[in-house]
Amino acid sequence: MQQSTTDPELITQQSFVARTLGWLDTESIIFPTLIKAMQPGKETLVRSDAIRAIAQVAGRKALTNGSITDQDVIDQVIEFSRDENALMRQVAAFTLGLLPGENVDQRLKVMAGDTDKNTRTNAAIALT
Repeated sequence: MQQSTTDPELITQQSFVARTLGWLDTESIIFPTLIKAMQPGKETLVRSDAIRAIAQVAGRKALTNGSITDQDVIDQVIEFSRDENALMRQVAAFTLGLLPGENVDQRLKVMAGDTDKNTRTNAAIALT
């Protein structure tokens, strides 16, 4: 996950690792890796799978009335929501809907006016 690549096999492996991390609950270990995988320069598939993994962890925590409290993770998802790629913004809007915080709600309100229809939809649903 540390290196960017254009090798399809490595991209597939990195994507698999990102998705697999979403099934784990050791946040102090998985979140730094997922944040690295979300960064610009990584392949779109890897980036979107990393943010989906965070959503998966957040969703599981919500089932037990918990939430992700790592402010760095929340800040990174907010930053990710500003990506120029519409798919990234769509996934970020969904994920933000599972995260706590006034800054999250403020960002979702902005995203509800996004140029991309699916991003607007995910943001609006997240705000309800």
